[in-house]
Amino acid sequence: MIIIKVVTNSEDYDLALSIRKKVFVEEQGVPMEEDQDEFDKTATHYLAFYDGVACGACRVRNTPKGQKIERNCVLPQYRNKGIGKKLMGHVIQQLDPAYPIYLHAQVGVQLFYESLNFVSEGDIFYEANIPHVLMKLKRS
Repeated sequence: MIIIKVVTNSEDYDLALSIRKKVFVEEQGVPMEEDQDEFDKTATHYLAFYDGVACGACRVRNTPKGQKIERNCVLPQYRNKGIGKKLMGHVIQQLDPAYPIYLHAQVGVQLFYESLNFVSEGDIFYEANIPHVLMKLKRS
């Protein structure tokens, strides 16, 4: 069973950061200072649990351009189980429909976000030496 919850305590916050560290820093080679930044303290963080095990995380923050979903990740051994889709669906439901929702998607998972109604805009750019594309949620 997949459960998604908003992070409300320091233990869960540390858990979310540890999942991100495993995915972005250890697996993808992103420098720690690029993954964990000044926005972590003010963003809203989410955790995904699969059969009681914390295995996914993301954060959301308000920007002048809208609500930005960031640092969305699932541990490798838990991928392809619907966790990322459930996490994103839950997060999107929590956000204010009056404001745009967007993200910077790694090009390798662009199709995943397209399946969730995100549309690419503009050219490919690099963050942490990884190609990304701006994607905005297209509301029906």
